[in-house]
Amino acid sequence: MSARPENEVPPIPERAPRWLLISFVVVIAIAGCGFLFKLAEFAQTLEATPDVSFALMPMVTYLAVAAGFFCLLGWATLSGHWKDLEAPKRFHLENEAELDARTPPPGSPTP
Repeated sequence: MSARPENEVPPIPERAPRWLLISFVVVIAIAGCGFLFKLAEFAQTLEATPDVSFALMPMVTYLAVAAGFFCLLGWATLSGHWKDLEAPKRFHLENEAELDARTPPPGSPTP
């Protein structure tokens, strides 16, 4: 067993294990089915009892907001924003280093 220096960071695997991805998909699918079942149950209650219609507007608002977030997620995925998550960080650090190089230190005479 080789000793690793204290300051060395262990390597991060490139991809998550397949069992983890499958378990995430199964849990999300079960939760989605439960949500759709409750939504259908709510629609049936609205038809049967008009007294429950007070909850219609919050549900419509929730669904509209959820649809908007889903569209943003789809747009980000299809346009490749999830491919290199480190690029914005590198851009900002390089930009800050460039600005620091052009800005004189405080207290120095200005030309």
